[in-house]
Amino acid sequence: MVERGEGALLFSSGSSEHYVAPYLANFGIALAAQRGYLRQLEVELRGTGVYVGLLNIGVLIDGSKAAQIIDDNPEVIPAGLEIVRMSGDELGDHYWRLYTERDKVELDVGFPV
Repeated sequence: MVERGEGALLFSSGSSEHYVAPYLANFGIALAAQRGYLRQLEVELRGTGVYVGLLNIGVLIDGSKAAQIIDDNPEVIPAGLEIVRMSGDELGDHYWRLYTERDKVELDVGFPV
């Protein structure tokens, strides 16, 4: 991609790096490391024509294994926590936006305002 002077590297992340949730703390450590790496990678690739984008997903993806587990076991969600759901098509639209607009390294979807 660098030799061609064009391309894109798109990555996904979750919400536990942005919002503290004790039941997701271990996963949050890995997501923080990924985020740091991608931000450095973006700096290294800046000006080469290769775009680096990260979609931080703060939703439950309809049809996913996680959605099925929660639907089957609603008691695993802490009281008062509302989890937004999104379809794969909607997430695809966000990836497309990152790819085509290339105006930011990170895009957050589904997080509380």
